[in-house]
Amino acid sequence: MENIDSTDEHIVLKLYGRDLINYYHRAMNMEESEFKYLAYYQILECIFDKVHLYATVQDVKHIINSDWFSKHSNEDIKIVIEMVDTYNKKRSDREKLTLVLENYFRGSLHHNAFLTANRSIINILKEMKFIKDDKELKDLKKVVDIIYDFICKCTHSNRTFPVKRNFENSNHELKNYIQLIKKLTEKNIINYEKR
Repeated sequence: MENIDSTDEHIVLKLYGRDLINYYHRAMNMEESEFKYLAYYQILECIFDKVHLYATVQDVKHIINSDWFSKHSNEDIKIVIEMVDTYNKKRSDREKLTLVLENYFRGSLHHNAFLTANRSIINILKEMKFIKDDKELKDLKKVVDIIYDFICKCTHSNRTFPVKRNFENSNHELKNYIQLIKKLTEKNIINYEKR
């Protein structure tokens, strides 16, 4: 994705979404810092609402198409409204990030294909000592926690929770986090319009 030929730029923007490519390009051009990590994270965050809405619509479809649901029953309709209301109020950014990775990172790949396609991400996670075995990548909750916990470390500026500017092992840790989020966002951008 880094070496996009200028003649193909309009095709890339159409296929993958202008906003996602713009966020990616901006992040690529930033200096190595926690702000670069944040810029890559914004690519994932950009589609939070889309995946949240899609998941909610799928749930509602299954309910209204079930054999017990009646469009003439106020109680049945109330159940659907309450469920949607609960989703809108209680679905956290961490849960939305999970939905994004489920839809655009893992997708419908078989386990072996998923692991094979994501060797570079596995290697980064192993180097960072977050996983020991390739199969651990299948636990998207672990990946979500790694990404989201680090975004919190980068963005908090509360005096009781000071910003962490010096990362362990100097800037090597930060570079690994940036490389990890960059690889994840590339997978999400590539798979974005395929679904």
